[in-house]
Amino acid sequence: MLKLRGRHHVYATPSVKPDVFRQCAFKQNHKKHTHRIMKSIITLVAVLGIAAVSYSADDAKKPAEAGKAKPDQEAVFKKKDANNDGKLTKEEFLKGAKADKTEAMTKMFEAKDKDKDGSLTLDEFKAGGKKKNK
Repeated sequence: MLKLRGRHHVYATPSVKPDVFRQCAFKQNHKKHTHRIMKSIITLVAVLGIAAVSYSADDAKKPAEAGKAKPDQEAVFKKKDANNDGKLTKEEFLKGAKADKTEAMTKMFEAKDKDKDGSLTLDEFKAGGKKKNK
């Protein structure tokens, strides 16, 4: 039996020592602390697992996007060549371009037109324009 008097404990039986109570209190606090740490570790592992799955799902999409083959340039050239004369005029080249891309497409046409005759042959269309140094 334990009687409390201020800060000091008075024990009814001399066989029970204060160290025993301290040890029990330590064990209880230790268990609570251990539970708290384990919950934190489990939560951290769960969050990392979810992040890893999400990251790997993003990586799985990338090879599919990277694996897309560019359309055959000859087929694109023939599709754009409306009058089938074997040359693309600036109007044919710009046909179907979005309004905000028109200026960039015009610059691309001028870069590809090596002989500056105002039209692109298949060879000029296939060849890249002047590359920008980054």
